[in-house]
Amino acid sequence: MKLTSKLIICAVAATCGIPTIQAEEPVAKNLYDFDFIEQTNPWLTSYNGAGLRWLKVPSTSQVEAFFSKSNGDFKNYYESNDSYTFGLNAESYYTLKRTSFYGKVAYENFMGKEMTGSVWIDPYDAPFNILEYYDTDAGKKNREKYMIAAGVGYDLVKGLRIGARFDYTATNYAKRKDLRHTNTQLDMNLTAGLTYTLADRFTIGANYIYARNIEEVKYDTYGTTDKQYYLHIAPGAFYGNWELFGGSGYTAGSSAVPLFNVYQGVAAQLAFNTQKVDLFYEFTYKSRDGYYGFKHAVYYPQLTEHESDIFEHKFYAAVKGDRSVHKLSANIAYQDLDNYELAYESGRDESGTYYITFFGRNQNNNRQTLSVDGEYQSAWGLEGLTPRWIVSIDGRYWQQNLTASIYPFYRDQKITQTAFNAGLQRNFFIGLNQIGVSLKGGYAKGGGFEKKDGTYTTPSASTAVPRESEWYMHQEFEYLTAERFNGAVSARYTRMFNKGINAFIDLRYNFTSARDIVYLDGKGFNVFQIALGCTF
Repeated sequence: MKLTSKLIICAVAATCGIPTIQAEEPVAKNLYDFDFIEQTNPWLTSYNGAGLRWLKVPSTSQVEAFFSKSNGDFKNYYESNDSYTFGLNAESYYTLKRTSFYGKVAYENFMGKEMTGSVWIDPYDAPFNILEYYDTDAGKKNREKYMIAAGVGYDLVKGLRIGARFDYTATNYAKRKDLRHTNTQLDMNLTAGLTYTLADRFTIGANYIYARNIEEVKYDTYGTTDKQYYLHIAPGAFYGNWELFGGSGYTAGSSAVPLFNVYQGVAAQLAFNTQKVDLFYEFTYKSRDGYYGFKHAVYYPQLTEHESDIFEHKFYAAVKGDRSVHKLSANIAYQDLDNYELAYESGRDESGTYYITFFGRNQNNNRQTLSVDGEYQSAWGLEGLTPRWIVSIDGRYWQQNLTASIYPFYRDQKITQTAFNAGLQRNFFIGLNQIGVSLKGGYAKGGGFEKKDGTYTTPSASTAVPRESEWYMHQEFEYLTAERFNGAVSARYTRMFNKGINAFIDLRYNFTSARDIVYLDGKGFNVFQIALGCTF
């Protein structure tokens, strides 16, 4: 009931500014910055739910509605040059005696024009690619995403804490022009863990990780048509074979074909905390297994299977003053993925019974991905938990090494990207009003090579040569490696009310400008976003 009344007050305050609920002066909770609280406490975003007990405030919540508009031709091969996104987010942390809770609900709706390329929701997560062969069939795509997340941490006995986290996301994705595809994705993540604190300073923790992800894809055309549609089944680097829609194979059948993933793993945490210093390290290992097709179906075979090892490292160090926090953070992630195509025979035996016989599997893709992210942030002039000044410098290195094999042919590809950004944020306090402005600028450039083709053995004259989606390959490589400059400017106005409620409006503009563009249709990309919401 209290939460409902706060939301109503916040909505009324944001839209009408009713003076009867204004506070005479800011209270402690009016000076909570939700993002700053989360960014300066790595336990809150750890895999370990027991880490929620390190919440340093009694409670903090944020609700917002947002809208963004994106335009520009400097975009990846599967993205839109004209799109908009709107959504709602509600997120909260709360402590009740020996228990801390976390909750989130979110909705997002994306609509993009002139989209083609990959049929997957996230082609960089899929173990292989399915591409629309003709970029002239570009059309509108719509994506809706629903998310719910929860977490709990509990003090079991002195020094020993237990906890769990759970999140579930459902995504619908559809193309509105032939060849149409409709995707449904269900993603679930669950962790359970514990922590133990020694001498009130040293903490060790560990947790188990389990996740399932299923993305089903169904292909269709509107009405009747004589046009033939081809898709490109590419294990990697846009290198593979054509497939005619309506025949047998990856896109056959009237039902949706699933891409299934299951993840299992563990994470371990080590932390040291004093009044002046925070140190945190988290190591994570996950194994990934999955397949594409129907594993135990009678009439439709399993077509592929894949496996990978995933390693993650998270570092955080902070020095805290009376009214300042200086922090250094880094994240390293590495995945080594192998994809295999299954060899099988299908038909009917003498009695008319349909059968599928598998003979083995052939590796057709190895993809190794490394990302290294680091940031230094200095925040000072703290008013409560809102800094007057924030200066930040961050960098990122990303690399992908890939080998696609269509025996006896293979293709190697290597792509790298290095990026640097610097930002400045200033918050002004004028009575019950807070005004925040920020500027950010950056530079990025990549390297590597698009393709190096070869053979394992000398092919015969009758051996078919694999096909490539050369135009998509050029676009992706140029997008990831082209030299570019980016910038962002934002302004946020916050009005403080009683009971610790703040209403805000946030405006942001981001731009990217690239150099020496050959294959993409332009060198610029722009994003404008507006958000309305409240914190309490």
